[in-house]
Amino acid sequence: MMDDSLLKLNHKVVVDESQDIDDFIGRYHWNMNRSQTGLRWMIYKKGSGRLPRKGDIVRISYSVRHITGDLIYRSDSLAPFEFETGKAKVPNGL
Repeated sequence: MMDDSLLKLNHKVVVDESQDIDDFIGRYHWNMNRSQTGLRWMIYKKGSGRLPRKGDIVRISYSVRHITGDLIYRSDSLAPFEFETGKAKVPNGL
């Protein structure tokens, strides 16, 4: 069946991609967290002060890198990223 072949191929792609990501993380010796959806993340430098509450304005700096390690973009190339907690106007993964 065509559907079975596509499902098997898709599963292989997902497994291979996950291994590529694990290899990338290993090269940099990062201790990454992993969400239930598979998102991998880590905190390089923890801020100080109280934890934000819903409605607070939060300012963060972050970078997004390709699996090759190449920098795609940094939030602080112009200024740190600022948002109100509890709102939906935050990039995926933050």
